[in-house]
Amino acid sequence: MAEVRSPGHLAMMFVSTGRLRQGIGSQLLAQIRKEVLSGGVAELTVSAIPNAIGAYECFGFEKVGDIQESKGIRFIPM
Repeated sequence: MAEVRSPGHLAMMFVSTGRLRQGIGSQLLAQIRKEVLSGGVAELTVSAIPNAIGAYECFGFEKVGDIQESKGIRFIPM
């Protein structure tokens, strides 16, 4: 499951715990990138929670800022 908000911001992405490490996240993200970037958006961004940084780095995202907090939720812009 994923939600993309305009313009090109991945708001959330989840894969069921029992389905992890089967390539589902990679396939989902590849399709999202294809659709977002073909729509004229220059890049896909995400505000990753600290526990998800490693996963998003594996997907090719890079940190572009320091840890922030909004409405009690800590995240790192990527």
